[in-house]
Amino acid sequence: MAAGRLFDKIAILGIIFALLLTVLFMNGEALGMQRIVSEDEVSLFTEDELNGSWDTSGATLITLTGDGANIDGNGAYVQDGDVIIYAAGSYVVEGTLDNGSVIVNETSKTKGKVWIFLNGVEIHCEDSAAIDIEEATHVYLTLAEGTENTLSDGAAYSEDAVNANIRGALFSRDDLTINGSGSLTITGSYRHGIVCNDDLRITGGKITVTATEDGIHANESARFTGMTLEITAGDDGITVSNDDNEGELTVVSGSIRILSCAEGMESEKVTIDGGSIDINFTNDGINAGGTAPDLTINGGEIRLVSENGRDVDGLDSNADIEINGGTILISVNADGMNNAIDYGSETGGSCYINGGTVIAAGSSGMAEEMSESSAQGNVMYTLDETAEAGSTVRLTDVDGTVIFEAEIPCSFNELILSDPTIEAGGTYTLEAGGQSYEIEMTGTTVKYGTSGMNGGFGGPMGMGGHGGFGRRDETGTGEEPASSEDTAFREGFNGEMPKDMTPPEGFDGQVPEGLTMPEGFDGEMSAMSETDKSDTEASGWEGRHGAGGFGGPRGQGGGPGMQDWEQAGSEDTMSAEDVKTALRITGLAAAVLLAGIFAAAHMKNRKSAF
Repeated sequence: MAAGRLFDKIAILGIIFALLLTVLFMNGEALGMQRIVSEDEVSLFTEDELNGSWDTSGATLITLTGDGANIDGNGAYVQDGDVIIYAAGSYVVEGTLDNGSVIVNETSKTKGKVWIFLNGVEIHCEDSAAIDIEEATHVYLTLAEGTENTLSDGAAYSEDAVNANIRGALFSRDDLTINGSGSLTITGSYRHGIVCNDDLRITGGKITVTATEDGIHANESARFTGMTLEITAGDDGITVSNDDNEGELTVVSGSIRILSCAEGMESEKVTIDGGSIDINFTNDGINAGGTAPDLTINGGEIRLVSENGRDVDGLDSNADIEINGGTILISVNADGMNNAIDYGSETGGSCYINGGTVIAAGSSGMAEEMSESSAQGNVMYTLDETAEAGSTVRLTDVDGTVIFEAEIPCSFNELILSDPTIEAGGTYTLEAGGQSYEIEMTGTTVKYGTSGMNGGFGGPMGMGGHGGFGRRDETGTGEEPASSEDTAFREGFNGEMPKDMTPPEGFDGQVPEGLTMPEGFDGEMSAMSETDKSDTEASGWEGRHGAGGFGGPRGQGGGPGMQDWEQAGSEDTMSAEDVKTALRITGLAAAVLLAGIFAAAHMKNRKSAF
């Protein structure tokens, strides 16, 4: 009898243990438990992504011969002037292809990672992508040391290529990494230079991109380190956005120089940890918009200049901007409503300066103050007169020691300045445009002078928002659509200035002569059609800067691109490893439970036998 009671207790304890395992599994994060992740998950780059000097022995050799290729090895063949790589493995490609594509299109039986070693190639395809990655687990494009490689396409694609939504000289539907130490020149005459529908990594090489539209366009994420990148773009320099207006753009190191563009760097989440970034733009320099925008600068040297832009922003976010380090020079001309730093103040956003050196010069018309919660001293100063382009800004402390000095490329009448040596309680002298101003730091964040509108609404006619992502023209002209959806106002807006807002001098709140509202406009926000929400590749939705509308989330960022999407954060998804862990825990709990039940049943049978 004693033994029976003992086994009954064991069974009960087993059931309790199984239930505890289940509760812990379902509520582990809430109870402070952390999931163990692999090293690759923690790191921004994998070992393969950083390896630009892999062993090519045993690789298939593809020698391009102008109108075809000679192939020594397995996994590839020539068809109608194109080279088809159909199996996972490593390949060395060299030579010239006058009018054809190198196509990676693995079968279900041969799918895996593909390493392509560009050993001095010149590939041109008149009616499609020069390199077209249709199907692969991951492609690593390595630039051989000391080699020059060129990829180019024609201005018009074939009907098949257009229907397949191939839209760049280097095009990939799957993960793509570019590494190595050689050079790569890409000319995208049709639309974009580099397109990656998944995750893009560039970890080496000297890469030059010239494109009719975007220099680089990725759908999910783009990360950069250790490379030298130069871009000339008709539209955006680098943009990352999927059909839900989500994306991640990260710069760790290397050099990015965008010679000309509309938007410089654009994504939902932008993080700059280091490197050198130099952007000449006509719309926004660095822009964070989309579902949950975030712009964070932790280091690096950043120079953003817009000499001729109108209604432009240097740093732009539909929510917060956080500057923790680095050296940042922003110069946008004093004409129009040009903001050096623009954040989503009307939706509760702020700009925090916690470190680094910031010299931001622009127009006072729409200037926004930095957050008083900033950890580092900063000052916003509205000048008495507009300083000419090329003027010098100099800040000295009470002893006459120069804190910083810089020549500003564009005219300006508003400055935002910050440096680790600027402290609350200090006295400083600002020299700008031939004038001298004294600054008393009565707190961490101070403001001198009166801006035209503090906060306000960005965008054309004082009502548009550049921070948001919107629809774009897909005709290939690069022009924004002029529909009523793209110029929609905030719901309930009646065209009158809010009572507590002081208008700029000379503004009477009336629509200027010659400007008519879109046909059918009734003051209400246009609803997004199901067509607008369709898949990126099916509809051409690529998450661009809006053509108007109030900045900020919830359908106010310039057209239908900023509707109130259902956010699907990465925290809510489970990786394959998560699923395996869940199955293991569930299996263990089930085993313990069954063991307890079996033991209880066994002891009951024994007791019945006696």
